[in-house]
Amino acid sequence: MEQNHKHLPLGDAVRNLARESCPMHMPGHKRAVLRSAQGRDFRELDITEIRGADDLHRASGILREAMDRTAALYGADRTWFLVNGSTVGILAAVHAAVPRGGEIIAARNCHKSVVHAVGLRGLTVHWVMPEEAQEGGICGPVPPDSVSRLLEDFPDSRAVIITSPTYEGVISDVREIADRCRRAGKILIVDEAHGAHLGLDKSGFFPDGAVHCGADIVVQSAHKLSFGLTQTAYLHMNRRSPVSEEAIEAALDIYETSSPSYPLMISMDEAAEEFTLRGDMIFARWRLGIENFRRALGEPALLRLLGEPEIGYLQDPSKLVINTSDAGISAPELAGILRKKYGFETEMACGNILVAMTGPGGDPEDLRRFGQVLHEIDLDLSGRSCDIEAAAPVSPVPSRGENSGRARLLPPPGEAVCTIAAALEHPFREVRMEEAEGGVLAEYLWAYPPGIPLGVPGERVTPELVTAVRVLEASGTEVLRTGNIDKSGTGCVLLLCCGQGSLPAGSTSPSGQNPSAGIA
Repeated sequence: MEQNHKHLPLGDAVRNLARESCPMHMPGHKRAVLRSAQGRDFRELDITEIRGADDLHRASGILREAMDRTAALYGADRTWFLVNGSTVGILAAVHAAVPRGGEIIAARNCHKSVVHAVGLRGLTVHWVMPEEAQEGGICGPVPPDSVSRLLEDFPDSRAVIITSPTYEGVISDVREIADRCRRAGKILIVDEAHGAHLGLDKSGFFPDGAVHCGADIVVQSAHKLSFGLTQTAYLHMNRRSPVSEEAIEAALDIYETSSPSYPLMISMDEAAEEFTLRGDMIFARWRLGIENFRRALGEPALLRLLGEPEIGYLQDPSKLVINTSDAGISAPELAGILRKKYGFETEMACGNILVAMTGPGGDPEDLRRFGQVLHEIDLDLSGRSCDIEAAAPVSPVPSRGENSGRARLLPPPGEAVCTIAAALEHPFREVRMEEAEGGVLAEYLWAYPPGIPLGVPGERVTPELVTAVRVLEASGTEVLRTGNIDKSGTGCVLLLCCGQGSLPAGSTSPSGQNPSAGIA
């Protein structure tokens, strides 16, 4: 089914790719055309800040009206349109909430934009570890008690930032965490990139959102699970927040383009309008598709669908999370079967976890067919058919209890010897991963997607980190090495050099112990 698209104009290549597969990935509109956009070529709307078109960075006219309509939909006091994705919202939120050189509490399963903000601002980060889900090798929610302990241990921390929902749809108790932050006089930022639909469903099938739960600043991707075009996002703020609107706008001036795309901004306004005018119908159709999928999948023998009963926590049902650990194949191998044999392109395959994303623009019939296909694959893997062998090579992967669970995907952070910013500016050397244990990272290690850091600059390399990287790579998941120099695919890692100048202490370990400023 896959074709060679080399030497084609980009538009033709993308059109061919779009025709080849059914999208079980973002964006949430699933390439459906909204009624308001029928027959439209977006280039006719590609204007600039001419008279009457307003200015995103000083919005007071039609853009401010559109953003205010979106704020009313979500129940926020103020909303900003973002045309550089949720990444720019996270950068701006951290910049506005925490002074340069300050301290922040962050969930370790945060997106890479959080640690980039920490590095850019020279912050000291205190990591809060998410709980471990009961089943499936995915992260659970952030425990409110853990946040409270860090707030007590590090009272100079100005803000807390968590990710909810996670890439797999796990939702933290944002309301409780917000209450505890408020009592401590701290700012709660929620990376809700995967939750632009939350809080809008009146039926209750989809959970409530972070804006309604009292977070100070909430960043959402308008394209992941809404109708916005890729690269669109919202930043919502509640006025009770200690952060001022002026501080947010000043930060956005720094990080966001000064030439925002009007087609992107129009798509954000239209996304909000879709939910405002037709929300009940959209959510009813969306729910029907998810129920179609579950009925068609049935109760597979080897592939496990992870929902709230299995993981033990509140989960957004829009995410279809499959664990392959009992099936004898890795998630990347399952993704290959779905792509090559059946024409389904999934969102993420990492280790033994495969994530397929539904969306408000999806077709319920596509979801029913996806369930049927997974049911057929499960039968094949159970030995009732040999068709699967022709689709993709099957290699052994660890079963449950053997390098499985969160340790494979999110090893506990090593001792923080210095801040991220200091490590990125320090001399380094290159060594093989197997020889790196005990050294101090001079670069980031990512499994992308979902873009969660396995290790960050300034941290010691632990045996758990080495094992996590090797297990992920063995399962077909690419681990990216970026920072000082991109060493992707070399099998090597960059470590800080010994005796090349002093490093300031500043970061702290998860236990709250003060680390040494030296490098062994």
